[in-house]
Amino acid sequence: MLTKEQILAVQDLPSETVDVPEWGGGVVVRGLAAAARVAWGGDAFETVDGQTRAKPDFQAQLLVLCLVDAQGNRLFSDDDVPSLADKSSLVVGRLYDVAVRLSGIGTKAIEDAVKNEKPGPSAFFCTGWRSGWARQWPSCCSPSAAPS
Repeated sequence: MLTKEQILAVQDLPSETVDVPEWGGGVVVRGLAAAARVAWGGDAFETVDGQTRAKPDFQAQLLVLCLVDAQGNRLFSDDDVPSLADKSSLVVGRLYDVAVRLSGIGTKAIEDAVKNEKPGPSAFFCTGWRSGWARQWPSCCSPSAAPS
């Protein structure tokens, strides 16, 4: 059996270098740690008139957490969200798709969790799980549905 020290010593966040010809090079996209995943979910959605939906900059919010340098340090701060949201929707959407896949927070994870009616290890959830926002993930969070 693994010890606490062995588990904590493992660097288990997946990463992938993605070529971005529009920007003249590549970037490293790293999957989210568990705490960052929950925090992003709480920040990326809002309820307006009883409807929960993604904020217009939800993709950029995820990317500032997932784009890292070769040493694993974030390239962007939270203050950079508006600037990143102003970049090409094609590029942001493409990088967002990679970040979602590496973080395990795509439509399938939500649909599986909703089907089982409880959050599980592959499900993305936060304190709003039972309030129903997760059930709206497929329609609000795909890159093609992102606000322009």
